[in-house]
Amino acid sequence: MPVDNPVDNPVDKLVDKLRDLSSMVAELEELARELQLVLLSSNNSNSYSNSTVQYSKEKKGIVFLTENNTCRTPKKRGTTPDPSIKIFLSFYKSRYQEIFGKPLSVSWARDSKLIKTALQGFPLEELKEMAETFFGLEDDFLRSAGRGVNIFFSKLNALATLKPEGTGWEFLDATEDV
Repeated sequence: MPVDNPVDNPVDKLVDKLRDLSSMVAELEELARELQLVLLSSNNSNSYSNSTVQYSKEKKGIVFLTENNTCRTPKKRGTTPDPSIKIFLSFYKSRYQEIFGKPLSVSWARDSKLIKTALQGFPLEELKEMAETFFGLEDDFLRSAGRGVNIFFSKLNALATLKPEGTGWEFLDATEDV
């Protein structure tokens, strides 16, 4: 005999319970994602993401994704880049073009970090002089590796031991007072 009262219909009751369970499962999945985010921020995992939030330990923070799936990160406050870095890289790039007749490929992120480190040990003008010397050096390594900023940085210690004398550059005598 069919049940006339829809509230008492066992099929409808089961359907309602399934809907409730389905919404609870969705809520649990969201809570599990949030828990993963918290766990990842305290463990050694490198990243976490879902449809709206990305967490990356390498980037040290949370990145929010916009509607078109692009990243939006909060801007860092109080970090002003050293203008000497851009001045030096622009100088280096233009001198390279003048000397070798070809454009220099600059990896601004990598090369800026290298020059920032170099500027901690040498003033800007001294770095420029060292770059001029570097462009004039000839050896097998430079012929094969090129004269990118990263190669210049790898030669800084050798360039720091050179001094002008006569028509060319000569290595400093370690016993001589500078």
